Amino acid sequence: MNSALADEFGITDVLARLDRMQSQLEQLTARPEVFSVEEVAELLQIGRDAVYRLLKDGLLWKAETGTSTVRIPRAAVENLLARPDQRAPKLKAVS
Repeated sequence: MNSALADEFGITDVLARLDRMQSQLEQLTARPEVFSVEEVAELLQIGRDAVYRLLKDGLLWKAETGTSTVRIPRAAVENLLARPDQRAPKLKAVS
């Protein structure tokens, strides 16, 4: 498929997004099991408010720590990157 045809159908943008998502997933493997809001924001290249919005909208889930500290499991971030249009499952972390 030539590049003009690929651009017409938006395939180039989709492939670029997939490459970016793959890179983000690879970065996760070297990371800890849970992240702070700031770490997720840095990893996803978004602001803290956007991370809180993802939590509120159910696209990310947080581990219940028993404190006001928000911790986001690595699995939640992986799930978001793998399936960005799916809501996160309602789970509670086991302490």
